Amino acid sequence: MILVADSGSTKTHWELYDPATRAHQAIYTDGISPFYRTEDEIYNVLQAELFPQMQEKVPRSIFFYGTGCSQPDKVARVANALQRAFPAASVMVDHDLMGAAVATCGDQAGIACILGTGSNSCLFDGRKIVDNVPSLGFILGDEGSGAHLGRKLLQAYYYREFPAELAAKIKQEYNMDKATVLNHVYDEPMPSQFVATFAKFISDNNQHPYMHQLLFDCFTEFLTRMVLKYEGALGLPVHFIGSIAELNQAVLFKAMDRLNLKQGAILKSPMDGLLKYHTA
Repeated sequence: MILVADSGSTKTHWELYDPATRAHQAIYTDGISPFYRTEDEIYNVLQAELFPQMQEKVPRSIFFYGTGCSQPDKVARVANALQRAFPAASVMVDHDLMGAAVATCGDQAGIACILGTGSNSCLFDGRKIVDNVPSLGFILGDEGSGAHLGRKLLQAYYYREFPAELAAKIKQEYNMDKATVLNHVYDEPMPSQFVATFAKFISDNNQHPYMHQLLFDCFTEFLTRMVLKYEGALGLPVHFIGSIAELNQAVLFKAMDRLNLKQGAILKSPMDGLLKYHTA
């Protein structure tokens, strides 16, 4: 048995794969981020949520890709919890950007990007990440992400730049009371996740000229800052992971064409690519 995991802060997608039958089972648990959970807390999630769904199946190899797993101490925290849970298994832990690179590039060179709640990118040589324009997070960066799009939407709405028909529509779908929104942003935990919820409205209305231009501008900013900086960028395929890219790929490809970038794969989730890579 092989166990592959793609973990974010709020949800972890596991796939348990049997090489003999080629059958695989999808399992979902709470997110496992070492930024927010101790080793014991991670182990408790495995015991309470993963074990019951595995029905006593035992993996011999575990490949875990997760947010927050870029620093050695954070990697060790997750790896130790997994090893405690599965003492006979070999365990590999790496960060979600490496997961995106492996899932989209396989063993070929390329540029792998994540466009989800946050954004990131890397230059991959087919074996390892060789360059990474740093992701500066919700306040200073995350260009092209759900959080970036949501921030642009909220600014436009409250600065009275929204077209009237979109303003009326969003008030029907969201609570746009300014005090409520500002409370979520400035007083509640994880404001980026709250702001990113407004990206769905943009994706649902991406045929509207205003939303189309908003997406185009945000994607162009991401590509200019996070992709074109890599050596040889114009000659390499640029791949994407994440719902923001998947739902708005026509606008994304338009921005790429404007910058003479080569279109690669777009995957809503890295799991299919990760399974293909680790079961080849």
